Amino acid sequence: MIELFRRASGSIIARIFFGLLAISFAFMWGGQDGLRMIGLSKEATVAKVGSVSISNRDLGLAIERTRLNMRLRTGQEISNEDVKKSGLDRQLLDRLIAEALFQIEAERLKITVSDEYIVEMLHGQKAFLLPDGTFSKETFMRFIRNFGFSTEKDYVAYKKAEMIRARVISALSANASLPFVAEAPLYAWNEQIRTAEGMVIDPTKMKLKAAPTEDQLRGFYGKNRHQFFVPERRTFKAVILKTETLKVDVKEADIQVIYDLERDKKYKGIKEAVAKEKIRQQLRHDAAQEAIIAKIDKIQSEFEGGTALADVAKANKATFKEFADVTLDPRKEKRDDLEQAIVDLAFTAVEGELSPMEELNDSGQYFVVYLEGHKEPAQLSFGDAMDDIKLAYERDAQTLLTKELVESIQKRMGEGATFKSVAVDNKLPLMTVRASRKKALSPTAIDLPPVALSQLFAVPRGNLTLLPYQGKDGRPLFLVAKVTDVKNGDPSKNKEGARKFAEMLQQQAGSDFVESYIAYLRQKNPVEINKSYFPE
Repeated sequence: MIELFRRASGSIIARIFFGLLAISFAFMWGGQDGLRMIGLSKEATVAKVGSVSISNRDLGLAIERTRLNMRLRTGQEISNEDVKKSGLDRQLLDRLIAEALFQIEAERLKITVSDEYIVEMLHGQKAFLLPDGTFSKETFMRFIRNFGFSTEKDYVAYKKAEMIRARVISALSANASLPFVAEAPLYAWNEQIRTAEGMVIDPTKMKLKAAPTEDQLRGFYGKNRHQFFVPERRTFKAVILKTETLKVDVKEADIQVIYDLERDKKYKGIKEAVAKEKIRQQLRHDAAQEAIIAKIDKIQSEFEGGTALADVAKANKATFKEFADVTLDPRKEKRDDLEQAIVDLAFTAVEGELSPMEELNDSGQYFVVYLEGHKEPAQLSFGDAMDDIKLAYERDAQTLLTKELVESIQKRMGEGATFKSVAVDNKLPLMTVRASRKKALSPTAIDLPPVALSQLFAVPRGNLTLLPYQGKDGRPLFLVAKVTDVKNGDPSKNKEGARKFAEMLQQQAGSDFVESYIAYLRQKNPVEINKSYFPE
């Protein structure tokens, strides 16, 4: 049941059902970034589910829709690198596989929606109506082309498949529910608040009995040679482009289309002029991004044609920078955010190739990197690493002393000593912590990380536990804590919160059922994934 709460916000039904309905009304510009990132031809098969093929174009469009949905709703950008690193591409492929499974199942169950119903629904959408209430074919076609569809027939087919999937999912989840009697105890458990006494241990204050001898340091070096090395260094060049230097035009008709689509959602309660200005800024950003992409393509073409990168940058009014023998660790060298982002990209780049384009945190600053060469990490000798060896030896010894102190505290408490007397004898400051499952509560003076909160709620009242956290200066500290009070949540004191929690439980029950059904469908319909893009 605990797992139920962990999965509540990222369940498959939320990703497939609500996500699909929300994303279906997102306004999409092309799909070329996603297709370019994947690196296969548009019609290449990424996966096959039974008799249904999922093409590279399908996955590329799914990536672009997700990017746009994120940008419109949160203002955040997702780069190609982010897509890969986060595994978003694989998550979206799994979603497309699930959609294909539902398509096959809908055909088996003979669940369908007529084309006439879809057309009637689209003709009733306010975003596509003229002031006199008649349907605007021009507005509709502009919308679906930007959404990645070339004909009305293609878009109707897309919406039809989407509605059929929604009906199958709705039918599956409608009768799945959690027993009513479980709601109150689960709410009490989820909203529990705990109070604990704690004594703070600072490992950095643990004093070694004697300074280490050279033999001890040499022995430590011999066992931990892998810790002492010169890090990898890379030499590269970067070309930087900024959208603020570009002039782009935005059509008022496009602003109106987006406003009509999002008026009752994202812009509900916001004045029309303010909402449209936000949309205008976003469209300018997107148009500038398209211009930047065109410039990057031109830069790559000219560079591959033999022109020096510095000359290419100058011709395209871009900034050119050179970096020599740079390490990845920002602590070794002071860098601003842009420089660090460039360095991060250089350490994922392929030597002798121009990297994919990246943007710094939706700032309008774009860059590509050309990696010229690198130096592999090199082992430091005992003499060259002496200062680092001493620090590491002391840190290791302090960790061992901390462990011995914790064991000593446990032993004394087990023998009947009071919490306060043990703290006084060991000269450890006392602290009281109070927390919910989500965060530390007032008057707790420290910010407990998730791992510490999990540990605090995992032990019975009266038992000791060790909670790791960071001091205000970033030092690692430990809190030897004993739970002294446990108060369960009371649904009668927060009826609205209890109601929403009960709704979440019932939705999750349906989600679990749908998730199980998808696993069943995968067993019935073999799934083959293109290993050239998704290796095992």
